[in-house]
Amino acid sequence: MPAPQKNLSSDSPWQLVLLGHGQLTCTGVTVRLERKTAALFAYLALEGPTSRSKLAGLLWPESSEDAARSSLRQRLYRLRSSVGTDLVVSDEPLRLDPTLEVDAVRFESLVFTNESTRALELEGSLLVGNDYDDCPDLSEWVLATRERLEGVRREACAAEANRLETDGDYATALGPAERLLARDPISEEAHRRVMRLYYLAGDRPAAIRAFGRCQAMLETQLGVAPLPETLNLAKLISSGDGLPETVAPNHHRIPIQVLRPPILAGREHEWAQLEAAWEARQVVFISGAPGSGKTRLMLDFAGSKGGFSSIEGRFGDAGVPYSTHARNLKRTLREMPELLELLEPWVRRELARLLPELEPEA
Repeated sequence: MPAPQKNLSSDSPWQLVLLGHGQLTCTGVTVRLERKTAALFAYLALEGPTSRSKLAGLLWPESSEDAARSSLRQRLYRLRSSVGTDLVVSDEPLRLDPTLEVDAVRFESLVFTNESTRALELEGSLLVGNDYDDCPDLSEWVLATRERLEGVRREACAAEANRLETDGDYATALGPAERLLARDPISEEAHRRVMRLYYLAGDRPAAIRAFGRCQAMLETQLGVAPLPETLNLAKLISSGDGLPETVAPNHHRIPIQVLRPPILAGREHEWAQLEAAWEARQVVFISGAPGSGKTRLMLDFAGSKGGFSSIEGRFGDAGVPYSTHARNLKRTLREMPELLELLEPWVRRELARLLPELEPEA
């Protein structure tokens, strides 16, 4: 990570660009972020405060916990030396400086507040060009989050097209409508929108060609015919009849940064199930697609019951016998050193098989 080329005052606002390779900018200075540093920023920006242990495990999954945490400390030190300030606040858990402006967070907030025109000015995909195949859990998170943000961008395109169509500006509405179609080419709804807008804008031949593209795509990609709604629209366009009003309302989900501190948006049913299992003293398993919020739900629920400890496995643990147990036992003893005084000598000797430092001195 190169150092800035000029001195910056502590009052200079830094901006974090995640919709792209990943970089920091401040008063004309650009600091391009190394891929793991970019991922560190992205995770803290989009997931919120996170423990050092979890971040170290995500970024250096093949290393021991001590080595991974050491690498994280060095990374944070180099970052501070590079930009001249603590953009990552070195508390536990780690968090971003609240004054840091993040384009991906701003993008979601603009879509949520129905400012789709401004949102679509922010181009780019999350950490595009960065590869994390050596960090499988991190790679899974990046891919899931990238797809989630892509879904938000499709929402913004649809909202902007709806707004312009409602205003009667059909020709301009074709811009976001075509962008939406390019991002979701197998969506018949997106095809119908383009067909309708061409027709309303007075270009009936273009609307008919748009239907032809839709028909060919469905046949080539899916081997199916258009839905009745699409066929009915094509028939109306061919006959030159008027079209019914079909602009759909905008549906916005609450972005992650708005949900902190926790709000149970869409999680009431799952939370009720957890409460019932808790009261019945049952073991709970939470499963779901990558990026669906399993960890957040689990941590929020556990936190609602008071203090708790988490035991985490890491990619690569399967190749090192007892590595998960040893790492979590070491962390437990580090957080609660008083437990050592309660261990019987024979227990300490057995645990020393996993943690040699517990071996009694001769």
